[in-house]
Amino acid sequence: MQISDDSIGSLAHPREVLACDEAATTGRRRVHNDLRGAETRRRLDSPTQVTQPVDRQALMPPMRPEVVSLLVGRVSKMMLGLAIVAAVGFVPMQGLLQTSSVEAVINALVTTLRAPTDGEVQAGPSQVAFGTSVARGDVLVRIINHRLDRSRIDDLTHQTEQLRDERSGIAARLANARMLLNDLTEQTRLFAEARILQLEARQGELEADVAAARARTDEAKTSLDRFTTLASKGWLPRAQLNQAKRDGLVAEKLETAAQKRLEAVGIELTAAQRGVFVGANNNDRPRYMQRVDQLEQQVSNIAETLAERDQRMIRLNDKLAEEKARFNALHAADVVALTKGSVWEILTAPEEQVHRGQDLLRMLDCSETVVTAVVGEAVYNRLQVGSPVRFRPRDGREELPGTVIRLSAASALPANLAIPSSALTPGSYHLTVAVPKLGQGCLIGRTGRVFFDAGPPKRQVFPLPEAES
Repeated sequence: MQISDDSIGSLAHPREVLACDEAATTGRRRVHNDLRGAETRRRLDSPTQVTQPVDRQALMPPMRPEVVSLLVGRVSKMMLGLAIVAAVGFVPMQGLLQTSSVEAVINALVTTLRAPTDGEVQAGPSQVAFGTSVARGDVLVRIINHRLDRSRIDDLTHQTEQLRDERSGIAARLANARMLLNDLTEQTRLFAEARILQLEARQGELEADVAAARARTDEAKTSLDRFTTLASKGWLPRAQLNQAKRDGLVAEKLETAAQKRLEAVGIELTAAQRGVFVGANNNDRPRYMQRVDQLEQQVSNIAETLAERDQRMIRLNDKLAEEKARFNALHAADVVALTKGSVWEILTAPEEQVHRGQDLLRMLDCSETVVTAVVGEAVYNRLQVGSPVRFRPRDGREELPGTVIRLSAASALPANLAIPSSALTPGSYHLTVAVPKLGQGCLIGRTGRVFFDAGPPKRQVFPLPEAES
């Protein structure tokens, strides 16, 4: 510890005061002793001397008030000087008695940004230089790969275009088939309606024939009854009676035939109303309906083919999108800042060819500000993770609270710090301290001292800083 000139002067002044007081006191004692000796010799030489006790109070010379006040003033000055010396030397002595680190420096993690792809380095939107402050997500540099193979994208694009052309032809054939199917369906509907109307008219005609046959049958029965009566009286020949019987039988049969034809037309009409056409000149499926069935099958096949082409096109488009995304990722990539900080080291230059994974920049992570220090073995063995400490920067008097988050020997030092431990005072025991208030600014490189509390460590958990690449 160095002591200033003012402190030396403040310490020297009380010593002078003490020396003056001591010299004055010694002089008074010497004068007093001389006076007492002279008085004693005078009394011994006197002839009228008688032996009696000596009054020491009477032998002492009287003290003057000026001397008393002088002594009191000097003693007061001496006590005041001692108090000033104690006050001035207390703060340095307190600093010497506290256990502090040999050296401490504000430090931070260094993040290495690597090339995401092969290519040529190009400048970003803003110029990047050593010490440039950046925010999270800022584009620092771009990597452009002009030699990337895109034959796979061209092949998929060709297949997609060919499939698109085929699909247009299939869609046109499907549209024509559907249009013809609609026409035939309309014709079949009209045919069915006409056939039903025809059968209904035929049914009415047969109903009229049945009614006429029934009337002739009734007339034949009446004639037969009359002829039978006349023949029984002998007024009519047997031949006419037989003829009347024949006419009545024929009339009955004709009525039965008309009834059967009416029933047949009713069956045809019922079947036609259900979409099935039967008759002497037609089968159950007319030509129109057969053609409709063929067109429906053709439309179904064309629709399935078109759907299959659509599925293939969807798959090709997905593959093409994936290949384009992969190509874009490899063709051009932005290198962005992962955290808030500044550029610590630039390892490449514009228009330089780099490979994937090659180091491009090193960023100073100001969000993970810590304090690194070197301590002796005795202090190191007394600390543990979570021990409370106080950090005081060189240019300030405020002591910032902190906590020990890492203890390491020289052989196990973290290599991702901005200021390596080798730059500190040589030592074998290093510690890392988390000081939350230092995270408000990027004060990397400023020095200070770490003071350790005597109390037990606080049970707090602080995350250890990890390296990011």
